[in-house]
Amino acid sequence: MKLHRTLAVTLALASFSLNAHSAGPASNGASLNQLLAEAPAAPQAALIPAQPAPVTISSREVTGVYQNFFQSADAQFDAAAADRLRAYTVLLVPGFLSDVNPSQFHLSFLSPVSDGYFEDQMKWLKELGVEHQRLVLQSESSVQTNAAVISAAIKASDKPVLIIGHSKGGLDTLEALRADKTLLAKVRGVITLQSPFYGSPVAEYVNSHSILSDQAIKLLLKMGGTKESMVNLSETDRKKYMADNAAGIAEITAAIPVISVATFKNPVHHQWDTNLKFFRDAMLDHGIVNDGLVPVDSAALPGADLVKLEGLDHSVTVRVSKNIPLDRTKFTKALLLTLFSK
Repeated sequence: MKLHRTLAVTLALASFSLNAHSAGPASNGASLNQLLAEAPAAPQAALIPAQPAPVTISSREVTGVYQNFFQSADAQFDAAAADRLRAYTVLLVPGFLSDVNPSQFHLSFLSPVSDGYFEDQMKWLKELGVEHQRLVLQSESSVQTNAAVISAAIKASDKPVLIIGHSKGGLDTLEALRADKTLLAKVRGVITLQSPFYGSPVAEYVNSHSILSDQAIKLLLKMGGTKESMVNLSETDRKKYMADNAAGIAEITAAIPVISVATFKNPVHHQWDTNLKFFRDAMLDHGIVNDGLVPVDSAALPGADLVKLEGLDHSVTVRVSKNIPLDRTKFTKALLLTLFSK
């Protein structure tokens, strides 16, 4: 089926929020390796703007702080921390294609993206009595379109807000705060999970090859999205965005605490250790340490604190993985404790 084959590459992008339940290697693996080899832009190039940014601020790594909290997160997230969290509304911002139901495309090997997405976090927040909302976005729309939805949710909250954005959700959140600085008075902190601030090589290659790009655009239009959503994930688009908006981004990270989480998953010999194995390995072959879709360097927001974690792929932070164990509640507690410690 042509659509099925196209998804192996173009809707690897869906794994920015979608966890494909394939049992083995992708059938067209050699073709993407060829794309990587033939790509006009070298994938090992530095994931920073080509032109100097108006303001240059590096990330400060706080992985050790996070790990200390993670080791005893259940004990350290005590009644005082719970009371503090209940003072806020927590907005959970999902990533690319988070509102897609694969059944409309007769793709039985995929589960609905919303199935299990942020489920552990929402269950814990509900048990704790914390107001929270997983935003419903037309996630395959542009960053600017989704930023407006996030902005409206912040303004509608009766309480100050904390935001946790996964993948493209982090880009949408950043744009919302950049476009309307008045929102910063109501936002008490932001955590971005594996957001491709400087783009993804997978998106870059799809966008730079007309056959793949045309197929992806047809899919996005069929799902009610736009071409811009895929362009927004490319390295070319994101590097320009980060350079053009460096000063504005610096204002955000100076005004509120922001933690960006970057993860990477090294191969396990002779094991299908992640559903994103093919894309992870293809990028590793070109020297790009990544989580299966997003390079570590791309997920680090300048001016934000950085938590860099080994052994996690792109989807395990927001939904169950059959390959990788992670206590997502404990993970979230440790990140919030790290945020509160700033």
